[in-house]
Amino acid sequence: MLTDEDGTRLGPACIMAGYAGENLERNLATGHAMIWRADGMTITTEVDEEGVCDIRLGGGKMTLEALRKLEHDVVTSPFHSSVKKLRIWGRKGWLRMLPHWTFCGFEDGLAILELEV
Repeated sequence: MLTDEDGTRLGPACIMAGYAGENLERNLATGHAMIWRADGMTITTEVDEEGVCDIRLGGGKMTLEALRKLEHDVVTSPFHSSVKKLRIWGRKGWLRMLPHWTFCGFEDGLAILELEV
């Protein structure tokens, strides 16, 4: 479940993405979403029916080390065993932090990056 710190970290991302905190709480409680934490950073993942794992929300202190840990944890998680592709919807800063991901353009002001797994 979300901690107060998660709420503080993810609040701006929820606003930017138009994602209600209540929806996140419900999706976490029902197992449709997972929360991940590393070194001052929090992200959430949701897998769609096509086997794409969306990383829609992220917040906190973005460091390369935290991103590498989170990427490893998400890719190797049994929760994502059926995932074929990871997709990030976020700020342009993700582009320079994850150069091995494919930039797919912008949608609603958010940069979209994908990684085949």
